[in-house]
Amino acid sequence: DEFIAMVSHELRTPLNAMLGWVEILKGNKGDEGVYKRALEAIDRSAKAQNRLVNDLLDISRMESGNLLLENQPVNLASVIERVIETAFPDAEKRSILLETQLDRSVRWVLGDPNRLQQVVNNLVQNALKFTPDGGRVSVTLAYEDSRARIGVADTGKGIAADFLPFVFDRYRQALVSGGTKIGLGLGLNIAREIIALHGGSIAANSEGEGRGATFSIVLPLREETAAKA
Repeated sequence: DEFIAMVSHELRTPLNAMLGWVEILKGNKGDEGVYKRALEAIDRSAKAQNRLVNDLLDISRMESGNLLLENQPVNLASVIERVIETAFPDAEKRSILLETQLDRSVRWVLGDPNRLQQVVNNLVQNALKFTPDGGRVSVTLAYEDSRARIGVADTGKGIAADFLPFVFDRYRQALVSGGTKIGLGLGLNIAREIIALHGGSIAANSEGEGRGATFSIVLPLREETAAKA
């Protein structure tokens, strides 16, 4: 019952925002500024609701063992760059410095590019969500022997020491100011499952509340795929 109530609330929030702006548009008398704000708000709310529905579907697939990968040689630098392109407008709007340091060597992992992009996007969006305006989010890619390492670090609210061991657990929700819970606590759990299916690992680290957080992904390299590139 608690979970159903939680899901209903999360679905209703963006829906109410869209309906509210639709009503405003109905009464709009040609004000281009209102029209632009309405489109941006509706687009943002629709994307938030779409992410939530996709997370719920992924949880269902995980429960039934049907979260499958469409594996192929993947260039991780390209995956990260696509995520950055998507996240850049929001970061710029909030004066958050979104910086990258990517090793663009021709190295490959064997994996599902869409699922890997989903994981990196989740980490970057979380970093932006919990970083105040004017902060910094850094994304790195480095290669160590037979492994690739992706890092996403921010200067945001950080992770409390007592919550850190449970950050990847399903339905564990982060708190925002005032003690309000945000999200359903599904994204990081799904990310851990996807990375595990790729034979890798994901970890979180934070020096405490108000001191930012760093998430690290380690994936095995497939050297034979680099030879075919």
